[in-house]
Amino acid sequence: MSLKVAILLCDTQIPVLESDYGNFADQAVKLLTTNDHKYSFDVYNAMDLQLPNINELKQYHAIYITGSRSDSYDTSQEWITNTISFLKNVIYHHDYLKIVGVCFGHQLIALAIGMNTGKNNKGWEVGLTEIKVNESIDLFKDKSLNIVEMHQDIAYGDLPIGFTNIGSSSICQYQGFYKFGKLLSFQGHPEFSIDCAELLVKDRVNRGIFDESILNDVKFRGCNLRNDSINLQNIIFKFLNQ
Repeated sequence: MSLKVAILLCDTQIPVLESDYGNFADQAVKLLTTNDHKYSFDVYNAMDLQLPNINELKQYHAIYITGSRSDSYDTSQEWITNTISFLKNVIYHHDYLKIVGVCFGHQLIALAIGMNTGKNNKGWEVGLTEIKVNESIDLFKDKSLNIVEMHQDIAYGDLPIGFTNIGSSSICQYQGFYKFGKLLSFQGHPEFSIDCAELLVKDRVNRGIFDESILNDVKFRGCNLRNDSINLQNIIFKFLNQ
């Protein structure tokens, strides 16, 4: 019997990604599925207040929280505050359950463990980005990793005892959190390909959110940096096997 993962879907379909990449839950399934790793998945639409109940949690090996275009700190949204409370309960009261969070999911984890999130006064972090890795973490073999970023919000504040920062970029201190056998998060998107990132950036250029120069920079880094998505995928699998 395959191990089960509950995916908390935290966004609606992004139109420009639908035909080639699906929604964020589809991308999570692809990230967590290889010939050597075959999990089964249930998707909960967190935006519709769908979350696993106490009895349903018992069937899962892990919970995966997707990205989102929403602001993690928007406490006027019931689904966001509910999801943060849910994660706090899972982190501190369900030791057997592992948690993986990406981008928005990483930020919800930050709030669940008592940190803060908000706009980064240094601006957007977009496209393939080098992060300097915390070499004390046994999951990482390299001193740096390149991951696709797509965020303006960040986690900030004091990291609670028991959790480790996985690394930093030039404009983002907390690129992810780690707790052995319990929690792994990324501010970036290990599930994004370079082409996927470029589609999102082009769409935001067309809608007047990004300047054309940002797209050119993203394309340049996409051609000159290695996307470590396969390495990051293997790191997630190693964590899930702890």
